Amino acid sequence: MPFLYRGVDLLEVSLALASLAVLSLGFGLALTYQGMGALLGRPSGRFVPPPARLMALGFLLALASGEIVLLFSPPRLASFLFPPLHILASALPAGAVIAFVGRRVASDSTWRAITLEASHGAILSPLLAFGLELFTLLFLIIIGAVFLFRLDRGVGLDWLEDPTNLSHLILSPPVLIAGGAIFMIVAPFLEEFIKSLGVPLLGLGLKKRGDAFLWGVTCGAGFSAVEGLINGGVALEGWWLLMLFRWGAMLMHALASGLMGLGWYGLLVRRRPWQLLGAYGASVGVHALWNGAAMALIALSSLALISLEEPLALVGLGMGALLTLLFMLVLTLAMSWGLFYLARRQEG
Repeated sequence: MPFLYRGVDLLEVSLALASLAVLSLGFGLALTYQGMGALLGRPSGRFVPPPARLMALGFLLALASGEIVLLFSPPRLASFLFPPLHILASALPAGAVIAFVGRRVASDSTWRAITLEASHGAILSPLLAFGLELFTLLFLIIIGAVFLFRLDRGVGLDWLEDPTNLSHLILSPPVLIAGGAIFMIVAPFLEEFIKSLGVPLLGLGLKKRGDAFLWGVTCGAGFSAVEGLINGGVALEGWWLLMLFRWGAMLMHALASGLMGLGWYGLLVRRRPWQLLGAYGASVGVHALWNGAAMALIALSSLALISLEEPLALVGLGMGALLTLLFMLVLTLAMSWGLFYLARRQEG
C-alpha cells in the first residue's frame, strides 16, 4: 500500500491493513505450528515466558519510537515505520501481563494451551462480542427510528436519507443513552462470558487453579491487544496518550477474565456453579466500572469542546475530567494489585 496508494489517509490505511495482516498471520502461523505438532505427536513444551519487565521496557521503546515517527517522518516513510511500532505497543502490554502471571502461578500449562487461549481471546472473542454488540446497537437505533415515525407522522424513510437528519437521530439523547447502555451493561455481560469461553473449551485438561487463572488472563489479554490494534489507530494525534490508557483497559480485561477462569475452575473441577456466578458478577462489575469512567471522560471532553465561550463551564468540566482521571488511575492501581494478589494465591 505505501507504494501504490496515493490518498491523504495513507498512514491510516497502511496501519489498518498491517494490523489485520499481523493478526491473521501471527495467530494463523502459531496455530498451524501447534496443530501440526499435535498431529505429529510432538509434545508441547511447558509455558515459561520471558520476564515481564523486558516486555514493559519494549513497550516504552516502541511508544517513544512511534511518537517520534509520527512527529518527524513524512507520511510515506511513516507508513513503513509506524505500523510495526503500533503493533508492538499494542501487543507487548498483553504479553507482559501474561508473562507476569505465568511466571508466578503454579501451572502445568504448555505453549500449545497458551496459544489456543490467546487465539480465542484475540480472534474468536472479538468477532462474537463486537458482532453481537453492533447488532444490539443497530436494533436499538431501529426501535428509536420507529418510535420517531410514530411520534411524528411527517417523518418517513425519505427523512432518514438526509445525512443531517440522520446525524441528529444518532446524536439524540435516547440514542446516546442506548449507546451508554451498550458499553456499560451489554458489553460487560457479553464480553466477560465470551472471552472466558476459552477456559471450558480446554476444560478436559484443567487440573490446577493456576492453569484456570492463567488461561483466563491470557484470553483477556489477547482480547485487549486486538482492541489496542483497532482503537489505537483511530486518533493518531494523541496516539501515545491513548496507548498509555490502554494499559488500564488491558489490566481490566485480564483481571476480569482471570476471575472468570477461577469461576470456570469452580464449576468444572470442584462442581460449584455458584463460584462461576460470583466470578461472573465480579468480572462484569470491574468491566462496567472501567467503561463507565472512560465514557464519563469522553463526555466531559466533548462538552468542553462546545463550551469554549463559557469560562465557568470549562472550569467545572476541567475539574470533572481531572477527578475522573484520578479515579481511573486509582482503579488501574487497584486492578494491578488484584492481578498480583490473585497470582500469588495460585502459587505452589
